[in-house]
Parts: sequence; C-alpha cells; structure tokens
Amino acid sequence: MRRSGKVILYVLTVLILFALIIVTQRVAEAQEDNDHLQKTRPEMLYTFVNTAGCPFENDEAKAEVDGVLVRSRLKPIDREAWLTDDSMDLSLVVYVNCGGGLYHIQVTFSDVVTVLKPKGLIPMVAHYEPIRQSYGTMNDYESKKVLGIIRSTTEDAITPYLRANFDL
Repeated sequence: MRRSGKVILYVLTVLILFALIIVTQRVAEAQEDNDHLQKTRPEMLYTFVNTAGCPFENDEAKAEVDGVLVRSRLKPIDREAWLTDDSMDLSLVVYVNCGGGLYHIQVTFSDVVTVLKPKGLIPMVAHYEPIRQSYGTMNDYESKKVLGIIRSTTEDAITPYLRANFDL
C-alpha cells in the first residue's frame, strides 16, 4: 500500500509540473503574439467600421468604436486617411454583419505589407487573425443590444493593444 501511495504522489507531481510548464509556455506565447500590435505612435489608432444589413447606421457603430478608443485615451483616425497616409500604420477593423435574425461582429487589426512587383512596390492590406468575435440572435428592435456588444467586443480587442504599447 505504501508503494502505491508513493507512485500516485510521483505521478501527481509529474502532472503538476507538466501543467506548470504548459501554462508558462502559453503565457510566453501570448505575450509574444502581441508584438505585431506595437506602434511608434500608439496614442493614435486608425479605425475602419463596416456594417452590413444591420438595423442601425454605420455611423452609430463607428461612434461606439470611437468611444472605446477615446475612453482608452487613444485618438481614433478614419481609415480613409490611413490609406493615403505615408506611415501606413496599424488599423483597428470592425466588421458587423446582420441578417436573418442573427449578428456577427469581428474585431481585428490590419497592417500594410509592401509587396515587390515588376513595376515597383505595391501596398497590400494584411489582416491579422480576429482578436475578438461575437455572434448571436437579434430582432429588429435590438439595435442597442448589438451596439453594446460592438462596444464590449471592441473593449476586449483593444486591451492587448494597450498592453503591447503602454506600460500597464
């Protein structure tokens, strides 16, 4: 009986150590994954909001996204300026699709990657994997509900950006 107790203790110790190694590795990977969110001027962030088929205007969704940035002490800049700006910096992109009683919100970051073609350099937009997504059901009278979810999904997505760029 004593020998089996020692074996069980040994196995449990190994499993706990293994779990600690995995958790430590995941935390390190998560911190490294935010490197692409670092900017030289992090207090300004280009934004692009696109809604399709929703019972509210695109400007209402953009106001929610811009509000999150302002409360985070960031200056939102329209993406149209981003496409003509020389810096071609990181951009926050929010897509909202509604239809058939459903909504899908995707918040991600994008960047410009310059590609060499025979006739010169061509800028191309590269989207990173979605940072946050939300989806669910709605009816035509629940626009405020979906706008609130746009706000909270954007807040969740902006947190890694803030941690990558500021000493938080």
